[in-house]
Amino acid sequence: MDFPEDDLSVRLVEWIELLNTLGADKIFLYNLEVHPNVTKVLEHYSSLGLVDVTPISLPGYQPNLPVLQHMYLKTKLNNKRQNELIPYNDCLYRNMYRYEYIALLDIDEVIMPIKHTNWEDMMNDVLTTSLKVKNETRASWNFRNVYFMDEILISMSLTISR
Repeated sequence: MDFPEDDLSVRLVEWIELLNTLGADKIFLYNLEVHPNVTKVLEHYSSLGLVDVTPISLPGYQPNLPVLQHMYLKTKLNNKRQNELIPYNDCLYRNMYRYEYIALLDIDEVIMPIKHTNWEDMMNDVLTTSLKVKNETRASWNFRNVYFMDEILISMSLTISR
């Protein structure tokens, strides 16, 4: 997570609570630099055992002073994307034998079941259905991406109410 100036604490609480409600056993987060309020949220959920936060830095000769690090990642998008692979791989390899499923999500993403109330029921149904199509195990699953533009809703409601 690289949000040194953005107080995303309320959104982060909503996201963690939603993932917990859907059935996440543990949420693994990798922290470069975050707002102090986000740090408080992370500490709270870590103390409950729901979140595991791993501090990270940029490898090699990339800057690791907080302000320079954030500016660097904003301007070097290709490097940012390449650096994201490190925590993805770390999380996968640390947890591949601990959990049946590992979902890679950003803090603004959720896998939302349509016909079920939680991920366990959803995946049991998906497995049963997929095995009827082809009786082989699957190495991975992908989910359709749908955008919810809450900023557009806010601007539209302001325009309509004027």
